[in-house]
Amino acid sequence: ASEFAEKEKARKLQRFHDDNDFIAHHTYHDFSPAEDECDQMLAKVSSFLGVYANLCEIPWQSSKVSAMRKDRADAIQEYAGVYPDGRAVPLGIIDTLRYGTPRNKLIATINKARSGAKEIEANLKLLGDGEMQNRDSMLLQYFILEQFTLFKQFILCRHMFVFSLS
Repeated sequence: ASEFAEKEKARKLQRFHDDNDFIAHHTYHDFSPAEDECDQMLAKVSSFLGVYANLCEIPWQSSKVSAMRKDRADAIQEYAGVYPDGRAVPLGIIDTLRYGTPRNKLIATINKARSGAKEIEANLKLLGDGEMQNRDSMLLQYFILEQFTLFKQFILCRHMFVFSLS
């Protein structure tokens, strides 16, 4: 019984540390450089792909969940530019000239996302506290715009982000 109690205590302590790490990561992510975030992301992607990328579906045990996990692993692998064994996927000619390495491309993507988030935050602050309904509408419109191509975004921007102050 004492061995079980020790394992349970160690598990709870590990859970406590994991929770604190999660909170600290999300609280102070603005202060950490994009390079550190990139390294953390690549480590998590490699460990995730190590488990899920090469899952073989057994015909009599196939399910929607295993297919979704495989699709998720494929999407993460394609987006992060990492093979399941941890090697980087070679960049195309244009990306090689622009970024040099897959890691630099991921760092540029992180920096772009951070600057976009700051822009959205600044626009939300312009609306003021009395316009919570418009803030929600603006966030929804930003989310919808992200789903379209650049040309469609350009066209739709003329029709979105118009709020009546009634």
